[in-house]
Amino acid sequence: MGYPGGGWKGRALVVCLAAVSLLQSESRRVRQPRCPIGCTCTKDNALCENVRSVPHTFPSDVVSLSFVKSGFTEITGGSFVHTPALQLL
Repeated sequence: MGYPGGGWKGRALVVCLAAVSLLQSESRRVRQPRCPIGCTCTKDNALCENVRSVPHTFPSDVVSLSFVKSGFTEITGGSFVHTPALQLL
């Protein structure tokens, strides 16, 4: 007795369906913002050097954010709305 799906073709179909399902679940995953250009990020810290304005794309789990030699004079409202864990600026 053979495989009920039709031998190797049935197995290939099952593998393809599993792969498509996996790819679809990966595409639905919410992506964390990456560390902005000019900044270095670790698990919960970000250090930005020589940036001209406050970046708005920090990972949401950043707890501490530092700016060194940065050329901005103002931080606009809502700049850190996407960093709910931020405790130290």
